[in-house]
Amino acid sequence: MIENLSLLFRRPRRLQVAALCYRKGSSGPEVLLVTTRDTRRWIIPKGWPMTRRSARKTAEIEAYEEAGIVGKAAREPIGKFHSHKGMGEGLKLPTEVLVFPVKVKSVKRKYPERDERDLIWLPLESAIRQTNEDGLRALLQSESVEKLLKSA
Repeated sequence: MIENLSLLFRRPRRLQVAALCYRKGSSGPEVLLVTTRDTRRWIIPKGWPMTRRSARKTAEIEAYEEAGIVGKAAREPIGKFHSHKGMGEGLKLPTEVLVFPVKVKSVKRKYPERDERDLIWLPLESAIRQTNEDGLRALLQSESVEKLLKSA
């Protein structure tokens, strides 16, 4: 029985949508990292697709709910990576994370998950070192992210 339950959570990968929030900082472009609620790892805002919402709009909503970000997501994703979503009791659900760049217009002081997460703005190289999620790190090291931030 447990073995069969394990197979349920292994295939296929479930889709999550994420926001790569970026802004022009005082010493150059910066990206936003937030902590996960349970393990406090540094990631980018992400969540499950929302019914009757585009993936792009879902990325904007996740950025607001997890970090107070008000911004505009690009029409097309900048990339994707593989991850795992902790489901409690030690279960990990394999996920594919579709990432939309979100250019930040403003940051709200009050937002739904403000008491559940920490956030930090970092230059790209520091963000790459800060995250321990391999898929996210690879995306942050990609030419497409480097190009995006040069145009910020």
